[in-house]
Amino acid sequence: MLKLNMPLRLSDVLDVSKVTRGESIRVRTDQDDKSCWITDMCLVADDRIVAVDRANESVKLLDVTTGQVLHRLQLQNRPRGVCRMSGDRVAVTLPLSGRIQVSFFTFTINI
Repeated sequence: MLKLNMPLRLSDVLDVSKVTRGESIRVRTDQDDKSCWITDMCLVADDRIVAVDRANESVKLLDVTTGQVLHRLQLQNRPRGVCRMSGDRVAVTLPLSGRIQVSFFTFTINI
């Protein structure tokens, strides 16, 4: 039983013995000038993740099955976060614009 007045530790709620390491996905592309700095990502389909690359000012659509970058979208500013909206749309925050700006990008997923 958890005590509410004690700080909660991850080991209190997660059985770490059941966590296994999966495959790595190389997110660097030929268009990237810098080492990738992935600040956020979200699942947009069963085998697709959208990742925010802050250092290279881009958003990348990844295939987790093949480990490939399927699409790369260059931005005008350094993105920070991403969330799925509806269907294949995602919102990306661009905080260096002086305010939190949310932009919408549509990734067409051809399977």
